[in-house]
Amino acid sequence: MEYFFGIWDGEVSDSYWCLDCSKFVDAIYKHTKLYSDCCEGMDFGEVRSLKANPHYYEIPEIVFTEAGLPYPSVDKIDEESAA
Repeated sequence: MEYFFGIWDGEVSDSYWCLDCSKFVDAIYKHTKLYSDCCEGMDFGEVRSLKANPHYYEIPEIVFTEAGLPYPSVDKIDEESAA
């Protein structure tokens, strides 16, 4: 697990992520423009949505490759949404 702690705009905040999610988030910041330096970061549960719907969020396969995660196929996503 990776633990984060900080004070943003005068508010204390902390969170923790598993190493897979941490690698995934690092790769998103590196390879996409989803989040810039001025954004407030990701909300709880957002990483799960990004991982499950990369086509919707236009997340390139390199993000998954760099994080060591399998890239979900479009067929699998279509099957899950139909269920």
